Amino acid sequence: MKARTSLYLQVFNLLVLYLLLLCAIVFFVFNSAFGFGWETLIASPIGERVDTVAGAVSGQLRGRPTSQFNEVLLDFGRIYNVQFYIFDGEGQLAGEKVDLPQAVAGRVQMLLPPGFMGDRIPRPPVVGGPPPPHGSGRFIVHSGRDGRFWIGTRLPLTGDGAGMSPVLLPGRQFYPPGFPEPFHPAVLLAASDNIWQSSLVIDFAFVGAVAAAILVISIAFWYPFVYSLAGTIAQLTLATERIAEGNFDVRLHSGRTDELGRLAEAVNALAGKLNGFVTGQKRFLGDISHELRSPIARLQMALELLSSSHRLSEEEQNRINDIREEVQEMTHLVSELLAFSKAGLKGSSPEMKPVNLHESVRTVVERLGLNERVELDFTDNPFVEGDAILLERAVSNVLRNCVRYAGEGAIKVRMKAGGAEHILTIADEGPGVAAEALPHLTEPFYRPESSRSRSLGGVGLGLAIVKTCVEACGGTVSLGNAAAGGLEVQFKLKAVGDKSLK
Repeated sequence: MKARTSLYLQVFNLLVLYLLLLCAIVFFVFNSAFGFGWETLIASPIGERVDTVAGAVSGQLRGRPTSQFNEVLLDFGRIYNVQFYIFDGEGQLAGEKVDLPQAVAGRVQMLLPPGFMGDRIPRPPVVGGPPPPHGSGRFIVHSGRDGRFWIGTRLPLTGDGAGMSPVLLPGRQFYPPGFPEPFHPAVLLAASDNIWQSSLVIDFAFVGAVAAAILVISIAFWYPFVYSLAGTIAQLTLATERIAEGNFDVRLHSGRTDELGRLAEAVNALAGKLNGFVTGQKRFLGDISHELRSPIARLQMALELLSSSHRLSEEEQNRINDIREEVQEMTHLVSELLAFSKAGLKGSSPEMKPVNLHESVRTVVERLGLNERVELDFTDNPFVEGDAILLERAVSNVLRNCVRYAGEGAIKVRMKAGGAEHILTIADEGPGVAAEALPHLTEPFYRPESSRSRSLGGVGLGLAIVKTCVEACGGTVSLGNAAAGGLEVQFKLKAVGDKSLK
């Protein structure tokens, strides 16, 4: 049988695949518009978050002296988990002292107005300077020297003149058209050792929370439907498996009105019809077998009368003996048919009660005269739930098969406790059975050519009767070839509480 994968797991895998595919589609659509890499990410609308933070920093610095700039930058750094710095044309204006990597310093120069960086000579106010900061001024650099991510954007430092720091000289101010007040061009830098732990560009904690919420909502939405669907399919699978094993009494109660509900009704109808067919077949076999017993008995009586006659020649006596063997074969066949039909056509369920399986097996062994060949090995609690007569018939048929087909080797009967059930194993030392024939051994009238033939007396009903008897007791039968050779038959029966061995 092929390996099975749970339907729940398949649906969960599809859900995860769906979410990943959705993320991939968003990723590729985004990058098709803005390109690939960190630089395009910061230049995209996602990077506008950096400008928003720069505006907030500018607002907090408004009117403050430069001595208080570091305090503001520390507060924002704790919020976004980065280190903030401010640079202008004179160099570093605020933040912890740092030496900028060359690549970062070059990008800072590009954000300042032409001629502003490094020019320490005050100039008159410039009218019509660069426009206010916008998204095109953002950049991100991953420095190979210290392994840090550097994110920069323009920072307009504004003030009312009197409140602006003396460092921000009036000659370093710009008066762009439409801008309400002069501003001092500067660059806000943010450095992070791990950009994934920073919320400056993308709040990954928020994104993760949103993704988790989507996943939880998706599971909460789909789980009841999938649970109901998988539960109904599981019931259908179990019912069809039991029908395949010959249990036609199974019935489904799904309560669904969709296609699965119709399928459950169809399975119920199928089980009912199969039960009728099989029951009718067994009843027919039982009736025929019962009716054949009378004429066969009359034939046997007639043969005995003929054989007792002294006027028969030796040749005629031999012919009568041949006929007697055929009649005996017919008698055996009819007896087997009758036993098979009775095992499957009990008018009511067998009376289930604790059965001492050790005592039952020992009784059968003594009845068959196999005390010298059978080795018994039982647990301390040999009690199972079942019908003693049916279980003894099943054990008797298996032991007869061992004697008939396994030669003179030993027969081992052992019982192992398995928690809620006990396992009775009967193994012989014969040649075993071909692997392809094992699943069919419990079918009526099935006889493997290599091991069963009419010359050995088998009619193919012995193991079918065994299966019917054990299943009537609520157990199961399995057959296989033992590792050391020989056929191994296992009964799995429901265990009952510990009782003293009588």
